[in-house]
Amino acid sequence: MNSIIFHFFSAIAETSTSSSAATAAYLDPGSGSFIIQLIVASAAGVLYMLRGYFSRFFSFFRKSSSDKSPETDELDDIE
Repeated sequence: MNSIIFHFFSAIAETSTSSSAATAAYLDPGSGSFIIQLIVASAAGVLYMLRGYFSRFFSFFRKSSSDKSPETDELDDIE
Protein backbone atom coordinates (compact mmCIF):
# COMPACT_ATOMS: atom_id res chain seq x y z
CA MET A 1 0.00 0.00 0.00
CA ASN A 2 2.78 2.44 0.91
CA SER A 3 4.63 1.77 -2.33
CA ILE A 4 1.49 2.55 -4.34
CA ILE A 5 1.11 5.89 -2.58
CA PHE A 6 4.80 6.64 -3.06
CA HIS A 7 4.66 5.87 -6.78
CA PHE A 8 1.50 7.95 -7.16
CA PHE A 9 3.01 11.04 -5.56
CA SER A 10 6.34 10.62 -7.32
CA ALA A 11 4.52 10.41 -10.68
CA ILE A 12 2.62 13.62 -9.89
CA ALA A 13 5.81 15.39 -8.82
CA GLU A 14 7.66 14.25 -11.95
CA THR A 15 4.82 15.31 -14.24
CA SER A 16 4.46 18.74 -12.68
CA THR A 17 8.18 19.52 -12.73
CA SER A 18 9.04 18.11 -16.16
CA SER A 19 6.92 20.53 -18.15
CA SER A 20 9.16 22.32 -20.67
CA ALA A 21 6.55 24.62 -22.15
CA ALA A 22 6.83 28.26 -21.15
CA THR A 23 3.75 29.56 -19.43
CA ALA A 24 2.45 33.06 -19.89
CA ALA A 25 0.55 34.75 -17.10
CA TYR A 26 -1.37 37.99 -17.13
CA LEU A 27 -3.18 40.12 -14.61
CA ASP A 28 -6.62 41.24 -15.55
CA PRO A 29 -8.47 43.91 -13.51
CA GLY A 30 -10.28 41.27 -11.46
CA SER A 31 -7.14 39.51 -10.29
CA GLY A 32 -5.37 42.82 -9.67
CA SER A 33 -8.15 44.07 -7.43
CA PHE A 34 -8.19 40.70 -5.65
CA ILE A 35 -4.48 41.06 -4.87
CA ILE A 36 -5.01 44.60 -3.57
CA GLN A 37 -7.94 43.41 -1.44
CA LEU A 38 -5.81 40.56 -0.08
CA ILE A 39 -3.01 42.96 0.91
CA VAL A 40 -5.38 45.46 2.57
CA ALA A 41 -7.29 42.75 4.45
CA SER A 42 -4.06 41.15 5.64
CA ALA A 43 -2.76 44.48 6.92
CA ALA A 44 -6.05 45.18 8.71
CA GLY A 45 -6.02 41.73 10.29
CA VAL A 46 -2.45 42.12 11.49
CA LEU A 47 -3.21 45.55 12.99
CA TYR A 48 -6.31 44.18 14.74
CA MET A 49 -4.31 41.28 16.15
CA LEU A 50 -1.51 43.56 17.35
CA ARG A 51 -4.06 45.83 19.03
CA GLY A 52 -5.25 42.90 21.11
CA TYR A 53 -1.72 41.88 22.05
CA PHE A 54 -0.71 45.43 22.99
CA SER A 55 -3.84 45.98 25.08
CA ARG A 56 -3.11 42.78 27.03
CA PHE A 57 0.52 43.79 27.45
CA PHE A 58 -0.24 47.31 28.67
CA SER A 59 -3.13 46.21 30.89
CA PHE A 60 -0.56 44.24 32.89
CA PHE A 61 1.07 47.56 33.89
CA ARG A 62 -2.14 49.51 34.55
CA LYS A 63 -3.83 49.64 37.94
CA SER A 64 -7.25 48.15 37.97
CA SER A 65 -10.10 49.59 40.02
CA SER A 66 -9.85 46.70 42.50
CA ASP A 67 -6.24 47.67 43.35
CA LYS A 68 -7.21 50.87 45.22
CA SER A 69 -5.23 51.89 48.24
CA PRO A 70 -6.97 51.48 51.62
CA GLU A 71 -6.99 55.27 52.24
CA THR A 72 -9.18 55.96 49.22
CA ASP A 73 -11.63 53.23 50.24
CA GLU A 74 -12.12 54.86 53.64
CA LEU A 75 -12.62 58.29 52.06
CA ASP A 76 -15.19 56.92 49.64
CA ASP A 77 -17.18 55.42 52.53
CA ILE A 78 -17.35 58.77 54.40
CA GLU A 79 -19.13 60.57 51.58
